[in-house]
Amino acid sequence: MQNNMRCQKCGLENSPESHVCQSCHTPLYETTPNVAVPNNPPSVDASQFLNPEMPQTSGGIKKILAIVAGVLIFAGVALGGYWGYSKYIANTPDKVLKKSVQATNQIKASSFKLDLKLEFQEKQAAEQATSTPTLNLIGGLLGTEKQKMYAEIEGYTDNTDENNLRSKFKIDIGLDIGGTTNNIAGEVVTLGKNLYFKINQLPIMLAMFIDTSSIKDKWVKYSINTTVLDKFAGQEDEDTKKIGEILEQDADKIIILKNDYGVETLGENKTYHYQLGLDKQGILDMIEKIKTVSKNKAEIEKNMAEMKEEDWQNFDRFVKNFSLDIWIDKKEYFIRKIEIPFDNIGKDKDGNQTLGGAMTITFDNFNQIMEIESPKDPVELEKLLSEAFGGGMFGALDKAQTKNSDAKTVSEIKQIQTALELYFVDNNGYPKNEIPAATGVGNMKVLCSKGFRASIEECAGSTVYMSEVPGGDKIIDGGYLYTSIKPNDYTLVFQLLGDSGNLKAGENVATPNGISSMNNGEDYGMGLEMGTDLDTDNDGITDEEEIFIWETDPSKADTDGDGYKDGDEVEHGYDPLIPGSAKLK
Repeated sequence: MQNNMRCQKCGLENSPESHVCQSCHTPLYETTPNVAVPNNPPSVDASQFLNPEMPQTSGGIKKILAIVAGVLIFAGVALGGYWGYSKYIANTPDKVLKKSVQATNQIKASSFKLDLKLEFQEKQAAEQATSTPTLNLIGGLLGTEKQKMYAEIEGYTDNTDENNLRSKFKIDIGLDIGGTTNNIAGEVVTLGKNLYFKINQLPIMLAMFIDTSSIKDKWVKYSINTTVLDKFAGQEDEDTKKIGEILEQDADKIIILKNDYGVETLGENKTYHYQLGLDKQGILDMIEKIKTVSKNKAEIEKNMAEMKEEDWQNFDRFVKNFSLDIWIDKKEYFIRKIEIPFDNIGKDKDGNQTLGGAMTITFDNFNQIMEIESPKDPVELEKLLSEAFGGGMFGALDKAQTKNSDAKTVSEIKQIQTALELYFVDNNGYPKNEIPAATGVGNMKVLCSKGFRASIEECAGSTVYMSEVPGGDKIIDGGYLYTSIKPNDYTLVFQLLGDSGNLKAGENVATPNGISSMNNGEDYGMGLEMGTDLDTDNDGITDEEEIFIWETDPSKADTDGDGYKDGDEVEHGYDPLIPGSAKLK
């Protein structure tokens, strides 16, 4: 029977098989109970009682601690490195999108392809179109079935030289009505101020009214006349500039990340694929910021106040359901592809699908300069229109519409001049506007003693000279462009479709002294002196009456060439524009 092992240091009785004290870890040697221990026991080498396979205790602990410390240090370095990588090196969606914005701003040239497909539900067009047989026909064709529309545009643009923008693309737009697809297809080339286009396909229904053979497969040239605007090229409206800065600064606040699909291969390129959405509060906050800098603050607030509960519900539904997929080049950060589905945003409040389809745009060949040549032997647009619409019903109608449009234009210019003169008398000068601005739109809708304003509300407490400044419907023809740099002078540039007296087709200008024509920089004199009895051709009608009332030529005594003076024909009740004995209507 083995004896217990007593610890000589703490006195603990340990089990016979113990080699070290279970309490203080002091090495043990065998003792016999109740046997006196000599006062001076012989010296014993304690190491002989240790397990020879067990390492020395103090050294083992150090090794274990060293290993643990190494693991902890490695883990710390790894975690710290991952944190640093994700924060400063890794391309998170936010960083990729910001880099993409910077890269996009550096693009001066690229090729593109747009593919748009829409499916929409027409309302009861047949029930609404009952006034004429033609409208009944259109209503019957539209019906209430889903209609389809598509657009395909593919080409190349280059704005390396801002004064010589170049582009070339093909276009095909079609609408499926009643199972019949009507489409227009062609090619477009722009070189600086010259626009060239060729129509390869015209809608079937158009052939019912005009001779399409004179239009199809011919290159047509149209020169954009920007005589006045050239001197102001590159200058931005201050309002537009400020709003643009807000949009750029807060873009990340209105756009949210819906999904991160990781890296995908698009063609031969590795891309980051993200799905983006809109943030409602971000949009509202941005509108508030825009209001603080915009001249149209009152109009914005008015529009917001007029929004009904249904409008806000539509807004909420649109923001919630809108999504945009974007593929960004992993290496260059250029946008490679954008896709916008319409299925979700095309549902009404009851969940009915009113709009479907998608729009996809792809980009390639970034900053690669391509050769674009001007088409050979193009036909001038004016000549082409003359050939296509010059005869028959459309020829007469076009001529009549041109005269009516030009007469309305000159009349409106005269009205604006009158209001400007009233302003001048009260304010000792004309409204200042150093950069040409189109009247009738934006901040040029009302003229009061505060100057041109966007709304009548902005003129509160001041004299109103013109509550509705005309020109808004003339934007497509260039608009009425008002400029005033000096207090005692202004220019009001406008377009005429045809010759009207000694005013020529194209650009004309009104000043405090009257109206004159502009044709490739040539000055035709003041042309018409407003408010005078000037009768240039001595036919018995003043120049002003000939232009504004009878639409005759103030430089020809016999406008229609029938041998009778314009004044004599008017006096006896005959039409001075129709040869013979046609009575005035």
